[in-house]
Amino acid sequence: MPATRGLVILTGLTTAAPAWSAESASVASVVQTPLIVAVLGLLAMVSSSMALLLWRSLGRARWQASRIQRRLAQYENMAGNLPIGLHEVVDDEDVGPKFIYVNDRALELMGVSRLEAEEDLYAAFSNVHPDDHEQVLQNHESARKQNTPLTIEARFIVEGRQRWLRIESWPREVNGQFTWPGCTTDVTDRREAELQFRVLFEQSPLAIMLHDADTGEVLDANRQAWSGWGYDSIESFQAAKPHALMGPEYGEEQALEGLRLAARGGSDRFEWSSRHADGHVLWHHVTLTAILLSGRTCVLGVCLDITERRAAEHRLRESEAWFRRILQDVDGVSVQGYDADGQVRYWNRASEELYGYSAEEAIGENLVELIVPPEMREEVRQNLQRMLEGEDIENGELELMRKDGSRVPVYSSHTVLRRAEGEPELFCVDIDLSERKAHEDALDRMANYDALTGLPNRRLMGVLLEQMMVRARRAQSSFALCYLDLDDFKPINDAMGHEVGDSVLVEVGKRLHRLVRGSDLVARLGGDEFVLAMDSIGDGPELEKRLRFILDGISRPIELDGRHFQVSGSIGVTLFPQDDTDPDTLLRHADQAMYRAKAMGRNQFSLFDTEIEARVSEQRERLRKIEAGLEQGQFRLHFQPKVRLASGRVEGFEGLVRWHHPESGVLAPARFLPALDRTGLESRFGDYIIEQALQQLQHWLQGGLDLSLSVNISGPHLLSEGFVDRLQDLLSRYPDVLPERLEFEIVESAAVTHLERAVAVLLAVGDLGLQISLDDFGTGYSSLSHLRSLPVDEVKIDQSFVRDMLTDLNDYNIVRSVIGLAEAFGLRVVAEGVETPEHADALRKLGCEIVQGYAFARPMPEEEVSGWLSKHHEESS
Repeated sequence: MPATRGLVILTGLTTAAPAWSAESASVASVVQTPLIVAVLGLLAMVSSSMALLLWRSLGRARWQASRIQRRLAQYENMAGNLPIGLHEVVDDEDVGPKFIYVNDRALELMGVSRLEAEEDLYAAFSNVHPDDHEQVLQNHESARKQNTPLTIEARFIVEGRQRWLRIESWPREVNGQFTWPGCTTDVTDRREAELQFRVLFEQSPLAIMLHDADTGEVLDANRQAWSGWGYDSIESFQAAKPHALMGPEYGEEQALEGLRLAARGGSDRFEWSSRHADGHVLWHHVTLTAILLSGRTCVLGVCLDITERRAAEHRLRESEAWFRRILQDVDGVSVQGYDADGQVRYWNRASEELYGYSAEEAIGENLVELIVPPEMREEVRQNLQRMLEGEDIENGELELMRKDGSRVPVYSSHTVLRRAEGEPELFCVDIDLSERKAHEDALDRMANYDALTGLPNRRLMGVLLEQMMVRARRAQSSFALCYLDLDDFKPINDAMGHEVGDSVLVEVGKRLHRLVRGSDLVARLGGDEFVLAMDSIGDGPELEKRLRFILDGISRPIELDGRHFQVSGSIGVTLFPQDDTDPDTLLRHADQAMYRAKAMGRNQFSLFDTEIEARVSEQRERLRKIEAGLEQGQFRLHFQPKVRLASGRVEGFEGLVRWHHPESGVLAPARFLPALDRTGLESRFGDYIIEQALQQLQHWLQGGLDLSLSVNISGPHLLSEGFVDRLQDLLSRYPDVLPERLEFEIVESAAVTHLERAVAVLLAVGDLGLQISLDDFGTGYSSLSHLRSLPVDEVKIDQSFVRDMLTDLNDYNIVRSVIGLAEAFGLRVVAEGVETPEHADALRKLGCEIVQGYAFARPMPEEEVSGWLSKHHEESS
């Protein structure tokens, strides 16, 4: 606008000059005296000079105005191509509010022409839905009169279609006058999604409530909730504090503790009694799930009213006839009634299907002789006698016997019906667990066994290896741990394809099983790498003979579809208890020896060098250099972003330590972290890294970047004495940094080596507000039960699986399984090692939302983070 006013002034000067010259000419024609003529001549000369100067100034002004107009046109073009509407409104004292700028997108969203909008600002609201029109005008007038920000969401009817628009304006004062710049965005999709969700929420037959995890306050509830408890509105329901409406056996503190436990543990399921508004007792099956809403820890409660079911159970116990009629045709619940001597009196249809005996065949027979395996019968008879004497016997899983002699796993429970007269009758309720057991076996096989060869995988190998170490210590015996790598496998795999390569690996696995004793362990680590643990063997001639026997057996030709293939192997060996360490270290030592065997010419074996004194000296020197590096600040964090696939938004960074060595340059963690393992310097180093992370978060915050940061924490550091106290002290030094912005990444083996202690420490860390991530998932030694027990917020898929998932079906299935497990446990999942857009696309299709890897950025020093963020934001938008 200033440029336009400048053009108007310059144009006025240009048109005024000729008018002034014409007037001078008129005066000169009237005046006849020579003196006046001379004066007028002098004035003409001055006028000509001034006109020339004015003309030059006018030319420069026109050039400047043209340049400004071109720049304005560029900005206008940029604004016109934005996906959001932009506008600026000024409050004119004479004509009221008017647009001083509005782009085409804003006009398109509101469905009005530029002429209409610029003539009358309120024309922009002409298409507002009638139900929203009055409120929109009131909000607009209130913001204008009070000079306050304006935020409204309203429906607009444009070309017969309804859309939701969000209009925002922020007042600013320029030279004593207020204007309202703002934007208009189309939020139709979000509002429709919210509406659909709300409809589902309100129409759900289940009572759904959202609680504050700390206070128990009901933040929201659907109709089924407040009406089910006998209230006429959600407001009256909230005012009654429904969490305090406990049944006769519970109190408010128990209810609140249940919510807090669910918030810490992720979810919980149980049956709960409460009171209706009129006082009668209700029973619900409750599922509690922890969620985080706008930084607030909440618990979502889904309640199924089971009052009638509980009443029915009570009536069933009171009425034998009704009990039998109801249960006769219940699917999947096998019910048998029998007397004190075990004679069957009742046998429902589900019992016929489960055990193979018809009711006619079973009634009158002895239940123990009929379905209890011989080795269990005496114990079962004793339990039945105890139950008749008034004792409770434990329900549980066991295997019972079918008519054909096969065994079936069941969950069995027992009860006694005592009559007012006559003998008591016993009832057994069995539920077939065959399908569940098969599913558990499949999950166990997936988690513990290599899908290709059927051999134990890395995880199960670690468990079995620990067991072998315990047995060897107890028996004062030894075993040899062998790391076997095939020498000539890659050319076969490359030339003949993965299918042939997989067949070769399967055959090698079978051979290894035949080449070792039954008490020995054979496992596959992945690729063409296998592990053997040979029990009760020393380092003498017997070991050499056994190793050569294995190498010769592997190198025999393999015949596949008429073709012959030949591979050999290199074996590295370490001996326990001479090498008395943990399973990971044993494996690493055997791996080192294997590389020496390869260097010897392949098809060889090599023992790990156990010269302790040399290793201790080298280790001491390494630790001395690391300690000096700590004191001199040579260890610094480099940062790799974690990116949300759907939006491209950066969720945070992982801090990866690098040693800026004065002589060797920048060193990767593998060059120095192993030297810290289980040393006195490990905790000090870890505390240093945590403080580096807190300093970086504070630095980002001061620079206007609200980012999260994760760092790796070793197991010994996590479990070290006083870890939580030191962490709390570090947090107190940086009060501006929110604890939830810091995340600890722990590896599986670190978490499960001392499970109970690890859980206690992790819970304390979580109470401080920090996030916990289970790093390199799938490569350690934990089990599904451990995963369920560990209080973690996130699972990271190890990059070794992600890297080969596009070419290796096993790795692809592992990635998919981990994503499914994380979803089942309500955990975030992050995939590491995403090196290409193809990897990212495959992970997105599998439901993985957050990734990190070279496809987005390599780890970068702190000074490059801001520039990378700006560039990434431009590319993402």
